[in-house]
Amino acid sequence: MEQTKPTVELTNATDCGGFLLGVVYGHPTLGKKADGRMIQTSGIVKRDGNTVETRNTIYKVTSWATEPTQETKIATKEPEAQP
Repeated sequence: MEQTKPTVELTNATDCGGFLLGVVYGHPTLGKKADGRMIQTSGIVKRDGNTVETRNTIYKVTSWATEPTQETKIATKEPEAQP
């Protein structure tokens, strides 16, 4: 039996190479408490313009970030070399 993935709105999204960061609205698993909060998605499976399918969810991206957010900078930061 094939399960249908939920479709969720994501705004101010950034493609971090393998996953998205963005502000979520209407996520059935995370619930209303997550509305308006920054999330990191599961791994990207497929992307078609502003529709991004991850392992768990289909995201309708309504806007893309024009500048990196602090969360994006942290999520994509290369680990510093240890001496």
